[in-house]
Amino acid sequence: MTVIFFDFETTGCNMLGENAKDKVIQFMFLKEDSMEFCSSFVNPGRPIPPETIKLNGITSLDVESYQPFSYYLP
Repeated sequence: MTVIFFDFETTGCNMLGENAKDKVIQFMFLKEDSMEFCSSFVNPGRPIPPETIKLNGITSLDVESYQPFSYYLP
């Protein structure tokens, strides 16, 4: 069995449903058996709130030159 660990940083916790407003701003995947690693910032297409910056240290300037999350999906 292959185990893949993942981590996402987001603009907040409102990610699901039709009123979802928060977006992914960073992702990381680690494949345990081969130690393959993939990580990238993601442009959320909106400013990152100050309370989120305090929590994870990622600013709008950090992500402005990156693609939106949909770019990374098949």
